[in-house]
Amino acid sequence: MPVPRTERPIRIGYARTSTARQELASQLEALHRAECHKIFSEQISTRVKVRPELE
Repeated sequence: MPVPRTERPIRIGYARTSTARQELASQLEALHRAECHKIFSEQISTRVKVRPELE
């Protein structure tokens, strides 16, 4: 018989904007509301192929 899960899933969030003029605030707020345990964020162009926080 399977044991019922009482633990909440671990949620990891990632927020990104492609220009410094754009704001991360709304994305970060949504990730906090989604109860993410760890949130990575960066402001980096989509032309850049290496995204340190996403890695």
